[in-house]
Amino acid sequence: MKRTLRIILFIGTFVLLALIVGYVAWKIGEMRLLGEQSASAEYSILRNAASLITSEEDLGDQFVRDRLKSLYNASTHLLAVQVLDRNGLVLWKMPDESPYFASPATNPGSVFRAPGMSTIIYMTPLPDGMKLMALYSILSQRDISNILLVPAIILAAWIVLLVVLQFALKERPIEASEIIGAEKMPETPEKPQYHEEPLESVPYSEEALLTISDEASSIAEESIENHASLENIENIEENIEEEAEEITNKKVEIPVFPQAPQPEPETIPMSISSSDDFLPGEFVAPAPQIEEEAEEAPQPEIFPSTLSLAELERSLDIELRREKETSLLLVHCLLSGELDPSALALGVTIRDYFASDSLVFELGKGCYAVVLPGIDAGSALKVAVDLDDVLTTTASLYKDLSEEPPFYFGLSARYNRTISPDRLYREAFAALKEAQERSGSRILAFKPVSSVA
Repeated sequence: MKRTLRIILFIGTFVLLALIVGYVAWKIGEMRLLGEQSASAEYSILRNAASLITSEEDLGDQFVRDRLKSLYNASTHLLAVQVLDRNGLVLWKMPDESPYFASPATNPGSVFRAPGMSTIIYMTPLPDGMKLMALYSILSQRDISNILLVPAIILAAWIVLLVVLQFALKERPIEASEIIGAEKMPETPEKPQYHEEPLESVPYSEEALLTISDEASSIAEESIENHASLENIENIEENIEEEAEEITNKKVEIPVFPQAPQPEPETIPMSISSSDDFLPGEFVAPAPQIEEEAEEAPQPEIFPSTLSLAELERSLDIELRREKETSLLLVHCLLSGELDPSALALGVTIRDYFASDSLVFELGKGCYAVVLPGIDAGSALKVAVDLDDVLTTTASLYKDLSEEPPFYFGLSARYNRTISPDRLYREAFAALKEAQERSGSRILAFKPVSSVA
């Protein structure tokens, strides 16, 4: 039984190790896939920002540099990025010093030096023969430690179980004294079984007594050789002769042991399934549960119809007091629910697109308002069209967009009017509502009647 249990534990150990190796390999592949999706979404944002670079002189523009730098600081996967000219020389890179940049002397033909299992390189050609190269991390040390945590706990628990069972199944060693005693100890003669009626008394003859004496002395001699010296033999023989004389004077009575009454066999209770005890009836199943109606698809977040965010109102009031053209853009991303995988990426995309946290306001889940100072309604429409393309690219990385993209835009501008922040917000909201409900376009701008030519 113990041998069989040891074989089972041995096989179970190999099976557990195989399962742990398979689990770790599967989780690493899953984490790499998720890392590639996140890196691709972040690179699409970087690529759209780099589309403004048309020549080497554009890299000297401080606005372009600040935008690329803000995208690098906001990214969680971007390790290094650089722009190369047509000859492969570096025109701009971020950060300035990084161990991931390859040297032509050590890595000829490569611009980055990083392990291929945990990183991925993206490249996009730019005008005038330039190239944009970016290195992203898809598998970090923290991800690997999280993957190995559960298998390590299971393996440690299995090792503790094996140690406990090893002590429990360990055979007790046989001591040498027990072996010697078993070899030297004479076999005890079996008691004869009497099938006839027992005798009350049996007289022994002198010849029988002598035979008993001789046998007793031989047995005594054998035991004395092992446990006593030869000097005590005479004393033992004298004792045996005295006992023999006493036996001749007495009659040996063999005690009669009454036979113990045998217990009556217990009556086995009849099975419940006996035909005599089983009463006729019917099998009753539990009442069928009423299937709940299928839950309706989660409704998208309702866009706020009034200006309720104090920070947005304060920012609009400051820009409208400067007496220059200002636009307000409302963006509504219809999400599939609270667990929509693209929700976080869309918010990051909008903030990175405008490269300013002070002008982008989140009003709800998928609801954003953007203040565009110095931009009129026509320019704001072009910004909305470009932003729609960027959001569509980002969302397509997380879900299928076979139908029309679920993004709606409504905007309004100052139009050289004296207007309050609340009025400007209600005009932009009216355009957004018109785009969602009745219009054939997902991007609409409010234009007052006084400004219509």
